[in-house]
Formats: sequence, C-alpha cells, structure tokens
Amino acid sequence: MLDQLPTSSLTTAADRPAVGETHRPGRRSRRRAVLLELSGILLAAALGLGALAHLVLSARSTVFFYNGDSVLMPLVERSIQEGQAMRWAMSSVLFVFPEIPIYLGIAAVVPGVHADLMANAVVTLVLLYLLLRALTGVVAPAFARRTKIAIALAPIAALVVCSLLEHTDQRATLELVTLFLTTTYYYGTTLSLIAAIPLAVVAATGTTRRRRRVAGAGLVALSALATFSNPLFAMWASAPIALAAVILLRRSLLRPRRAVELGAAALGAAVIGYLARIPMAKYISIEITHYLRIDRMAVSVRYYVKDYFQTASTWQGAIEMSVLVVAVTGTLVVAILAVARRWPTRVTLALVISACSIVVTAIAAVVLGTTATRYLMPLFFAPAAAFVVLASYALERVPQLTGVRLRWPSRRILLASAVSLTLIASGLSVTAVRVIATAPSTQAYAPATCLSNWIAGRDLTGAGRYWTMRALKTYGDPTVKIVQITGDYNATLWLDNASDFTGQEVSYLVVDSHSHFPVAPSQVFGKPVQTVTCGQYTILDYEGTAGAEILTSRIALTAREKIAERHL
Repeated sequence: MLDQLPTSSLTTAADRPAVGETHRPGRRSRRRAVLLELSGILLAAALGLGALAHLVLSARSTVFFYNGDSVLMPLVERSIQEGQAMRWAMSSVLFVFPEIPIYLGIAAVVPGVHADLMANAVVTLVLLYLLLRALTGVVAPAFARRTKIAIALAPIAALVVCSLLEHTDQRATLELVTLFLTTTYYYGTTLSLIAAIPLAVVAATGTTRRRRRVAGAGLVALSALATFSNPLFAMWASAPIALAAVILLRRSLLRPRRAVELGAAALGAAVIGYLARIPMAKYISIEITHYLRIDRMAVSVRYYVKDYFQTASTWQGAIEMSVLVVAVTGTLVVAILAVARRWPTRVTLALVISACSIVVTAIAAVVLGTTATRYLMPLFFAPAAAFVVLASYALERVPQLTGVRLRWPSRRILLASAVSLTLIASGLSVTAVRVIATAPSTQAYAPATCLSNWIAGRDLTGAGRYWTMRALKTYGDPTVKIVQITGDYNATLWLDNASDFTGQEVSYLVVDSHSHFPVAPSQVFGKPVQTVTCGQYTILDYEGTAGAEILTSRIALTAREKIAERHL
C-alpha cells in the first residue's frame, strides 16, 4: 500500500544541506525563498487580473458592480466617510470578519468604487492562494519550496478557468467562482473554511505540543470569529472538522484525546462565536434560524436541481458543471480511499474535512429547506483544498511505486523558465489591466452621473426599492441621498444604515423595470412635477407637492417604528 512506502522529499541536492552544514538558511537562501514566495503571489494576482478581464467584459459585471448586495461594502465605507452613526441593519451575516476590514483597507489607498471592488477581488484570490500554500506546507513539509508553490497555484488556475466560463447576469446560479470574487457573497467564510483545514491538521498531528497548542488556539479564534460574522461557518467547517475527527478516531488514525480536543475546539468555538452574536442582535435583520425551513425540503431539492441544469444549459455552463461533478466526486472518493487504506493522518484528516464539508453542506442545504446557491460554496472550494492534499501525497508516494525519482530541472533551466513565465504573466497582466481600464462596465456609471447632474447640488432625498436604488447611491456623488422603501412605500431596514432616515424630507422616487409597486405612485402621491429618465431608471419628482409630504411622513413614521423595534 502507498502509506507503507518510504517518502520522497522531492528536493534537489542543492535544496538539502551538505553533511556538517547548518539547517539555518543564509542571507542568500532567505532572499531566494522570499523571491520564490513573491513569484507565487504575483502569479496568483496575475490570474486574478485575468479573471477580472473576462468578468468586466461579460454580463457578469452587472452582478459584480451593480447588484444590490454587491455594493454593501462601498455603502458602508461611504457611511463612514460621511460620519454617520453606525446603525447598520445587516442580514444574518455581519461581515466583520474579514470583509469590512479588508474593503476599508483597500478603499483607504485605492480611489474609486470600481477600482476598490476589483482590487478586493484580486486580494481575495491571492488570499486563497496563500491559504492553499499554507496547506501544502502542512501536508508536504519536506517538499522544495517551488513544489509547494506550484501545487498551490494549480487549483487557483483551475478556478480562474471556471470563472472564464461564467457569463450570465444572474446571481442565483451555480456560477459561484465569480460570486466568490464579490465582496458580500461569503468569500470571507469560504477563506475561513480553507484556513481551518491546515489549522485542524496541525492541531491534531503537530510534531510538538507547542505547535499543536498554537494551531488549536488559532482554530478556536478562527472558528469563533468566522461564526460570529457568519453562522454558515459552523455548517461549512466546524461540524465537518468534528465529524472528521470522529471518523479518524474510529479508524484509529487519531488518538482519542486529540480527536476530542479537535472536535471540541471546532464546535466549542463555533458556539462561542454564535453566543457572541446575542449582544449584536439589533444589527441582525434576520437571524439564521429564519432560514431553517425543514418543511421545504422538496422545494429545496427542486430548486438546486433546476439551478444545476439551468447553469448547464449553455456550453460554458455544461463544461463548468461537468468539472464540478468530477471535482466533488473525486474529493469524496479520495477521502474514502484515504480512510480505507489508512493514509498518513495529516493527509487523511485534510481530505476527510474537505469531503465532510461538501457532504454536510449539501445535506444541510436541502434538509433546512434553503434556496440559495451561494450556500453551496464549499462544493467549489473544498475540492481545491483536496487537490492540494492529494497532489502533495501523490508526488510524495508515486515515485516510490515507479522507481523513478522526481527531480526538478537544473537551476539554469529553472531560471530561464521562471523568467519566461514571469514575462508572460507580466504581459498578460498588462493586457488584462488595459482591458479592465477600458471596459464599459468599469467607467463612470452613467445613470448615477445623470442623477447627480439632475440634483445639481440641491439638498434632496429620494426613495427607491432595494434592487433599484443601491447602485445609484453607491456611484452617485455625495449629493445623492436615497432611502430604501418597500412596495408599500414604507421604510425598510435591510443592509442599510438606519441613520439614512434621520431628518430626511423625501421628494422624489427612483423606479425601474424591477420596481414593483402594487399601487402605482401616481395613485398614492399624485402626478409628479416632472419625470426624468436616467438610463434604465426613471425619476419621479414630487418636490414642493403634497405628494412629497405624504411620501416623507409615510417613510418617517415607518422608519421610526422599525428603528424603535430594533433598538437602533
């Protein structure tokens, strides 16, 4: 069996110290190591730019830049810049770890909302690479640095290829790679899932007690913070880690004490994180329990099956969905094989956590009656972690089966290859940046400019439905002030700041084809003073009319009620 064979370090003679040499790297070695690691980061960033170049030219750019959910981070940053009191009504996700801190850090140095969102996407992909790179260091510690970097880059490249196949303007599809690149569709929880895997492995199999304790503390902190920010982490990572610990314990691949400690760390920290949400209840519009609808299991199954085949109805989607099936199936099969053949614990644990994340997520999504494809992120990203683990183990073991020792080419060939690859990546990055800079979707948002020009510096406040007004507010100048309302013209608190409603006199409505009002505005507020068209939006101006007074009083009254109810 594979695990009975001696290991191969996959290092060249130059990578190993000669007899009598110290293992402490010299200045030259450290410099070479830094350059290698930087090259991996730069290649990941280049891949991110390639994904963005496709995204901004496709209909997917609508979801990325202008979707009501996607602009949450820019609206939070704008609220802070305006000095508003932070009275945000979030969904069940608080976005405090790590979405808001990362976006605010980017916005502090990168000008413009378009640029901020794109920079965030590149940073997200680089962070994913770094976490996969950390995983290679855990499951393949003896490998040469360049081997670990290459292994970690492979799934990043595969995910970018998948993103190139995503092309629709719908957010509720299984085109989840581009959704991962947005700032609000759970990229933080996905990264936390990947980060939890190497921490769990070291906490359970670390060679020293100190390493195990440090990794265990890191896992506790990560699990608590991630669950506090988004309770989905408990389903995506905490429960799978505990389940994996039980499976390995039953196969005698983990000692009872370590299995208990690992499961307790993952689940206990998730409980702590969830309990920490209680004082934050006023900021949470809908608690996670609202999404638990067990009576809708059949609806959930039909929804996901329909979504799968709808995504696969085009040739691009068919390819991506085929890749998804292969990746998910492969992860499950390899995890079962690892347990059955008793592969090394560090390898088996990582594979089983990845597989359990897929299984638990899929089952929970159906059993709880959910109807949102974004909950299925682990189906795309857990296989990426599993690939890193399997590739590392295969490169470690397969040479012993074949009798052929894998070696890297000579330094001269490696240097020439590295230079060539760097030049190619640089050229492609420059091309991608040019494409991004000139793409229509990255230019000034014309409807928001039109609205800003119409306001012309006046102190006006408008109102609109959630999916209608948020892009205008995000990309408009500081004079654009719009509050969210329901179809009944009442105030609504959902991913917005209650401070928006303070002392506002609402004098215009913004509507578009998606604005559904059971009773037409003209029947409630009368005929507008003027109607202004800004792209796909229509501005109904009621300034100075009785309609404006009715609109203002209606919104003010319902806003006060909701704010009092939420104690904001």
